[in-house]
Amino acid sequence: MAAARITPDEDHSPNCLRSCGTIRRSRPAELLLLWFLCLAGVFVAPGVQAAEPGDPFAMLVAKRDGVGIGLYRTDGQSAGTTKILNFSTNTSELDLFRISFHVLKQSGALVLDRQVGLRQAGVYLVDAVGAPRRITFDRTLRFATSVKPVRVVDGRLFFLVDNAFLYHTDGTDRGTHRTVSPAIVRFVDVFPFEDRYILMTNESDGKSSPTRGRLYSLDIDSRRLELFYAFPSDRGWILELDEIGWRSNEPGSPSAVVGVDGDRFVFTRSGGATRGLWVSDGTAAGTHKLLAGTVVPENTEKFIPFGPRALFIGDSIKGDELWTTDGTPAGTRRLRDIWVGNESSEIDPEKIVFHADKAYFLARTAPYDRGLWVTDGTSAATKPVRTEVNGLRIRMLPYYRTEPSSELALIGNEIFFAGTLMEGSCTPTSIDACRFTTGLYSYNVVTQITSKRATASRYRCLLADGREVIGGSYGDLRAIGSKLLFSSTGFGASDPSIACDPGSNANAEPWVFDTLTNRARLLKEINPGRESSDPYLLGGRQ
Repeated sequence: MAAARITPDEDHSPNCLRSCGTIRRSRPAELLLLWFLCLAGVFVAPGVQAAEPGDPFAMLVAKRDGVGIGLYRTDGQSAGTTKILNFSTNTSELDLFRISFHVLKQSGALVLDRQVGLRQAGVYLVDAVGAPRRITFDRTLRFATSVKPVRVVDGRLFFLVDNAFLYHTDGTDRGTHRTVSPAIVRFVDVFPFEDRYILMTNESDGKSSPTRGRLYSLDIDSRRLELFYAFPSDRGWILELDEIGWRSNEPGSPSAVVGVDGDRFVFTRSGGATRGLWVSDGTAAGTHKLLAGTVVPENTEKFIPFGPRALFIGDSIKGDELWTTDGTPAGTRRLRDIWVGNESSEIDPEKIVFHADKAYFLARTAPYDRGLWVTDGTSAATKPVRTEVNGLRIRMLPYYRTEPSSELALIGNEIFFAGTLMEGSCTPTSIDACRFTTGLYSYNVVTQITSKRATASRYRCLLADGREVIGGSYGDLRAIGSKLLFSSTGFGASDPSIACDPGSNANAEPWVFDTLTNRARLLKEINPGRESSDPYLLGGRQ
């Protein structure tokens, strides 16, 4: 599929002013009035539908030669894809790790954890219309040098400022509050539990003593903080998300509320004599190690809520595999040894999607065999999904990008994924005689039918077990209503003009697939020519 050429429109005036000839033909007095109405969102050009704050939209970061890296908002239409924030020409791709996006009740929150280009660290409010606006609730927020998102609870974003002050916001200045300012070394998590919140930290006295994990009860309204459990100084700590994990915009946290009545929560203690899975009912007497022994998961940093249970990746002598827990010893178990033996099946908890009472995920069973799996939380129902087209099995090989991404996307009853057909004399451990073709596929969870939906590929080369192989991958997939946003070169997987080096791919740009018309097309050519704009999909409101 050849990529269409679209001339970028770098005019940063509002869409209605660029698209409506009536305004440009108006007399000065009328022009002033129409300009005001346009900025106020009252005037809409003929044939252009007005966006509402709650409409579906997605955010992406992309680069343009000579201009630098910018933030773009899209509704899945070319005309609705606009740059709303420019960072600077010297912004590096490493700065992408400093940007995250989180959906609130009526808007989205763009978080810059450090200064990015000319943009100061902080929380910027973004919705389907208007420009981003930085929250400046108080002096601490106005002059913040570090902002760490913690989690979204009931449409409110909790975030840590300068590693010392905990705030939460509903997306408005009036709804932004400083909660507590504990003297902490590392902030771990905050979440609602029964009639209060639980605050988890790793602390020390600032001298040479080891870090201690502590659990607090927090009353948001009164800002009262009460310690109910302190771990010993055994050089252990409560495991927290790594630098990528908390910026990934995906589900999962260092703790999870479990049980039919939600009367307990689980977390992980790492290092020291107290390492392993822990459970608490919010009291000192009810806080204890969940599993005894040494052959138990002890490096779990992310739990995914799944009904009254939680899913997590546990490490043991059988490798890293999918586990489940309800907060009891009997209800904590590995679901299945997917890659049989002591190898890890490389399941990414951030890329699990849910439909009805089932969870779908990608898992590896051999060096060159990675596919779609499903579970209902029981070992018996944890099994591979049959994804075949014309009798050929589709595999989901890994790809080059290392940033947080979503390789599965759910729209209605369909799970979308990038798949590779391996034809020829292939074996699970040898790919030397294989032919690869890559496409965009969907699996209908109701009919259990797999269909090929598009053929544009991201890269000619895949990375399989440390080796480059010929194929292609989309990588990021993001749903916007009935549309699917992805990054692609727009060339077939066997096109010789696409080199193996991701940095030299021909014109990788944002593409969109419309599930209603069953068509894929170039969304917008942000960086004209052969150079890629390297779009990085942050997420958005579905």
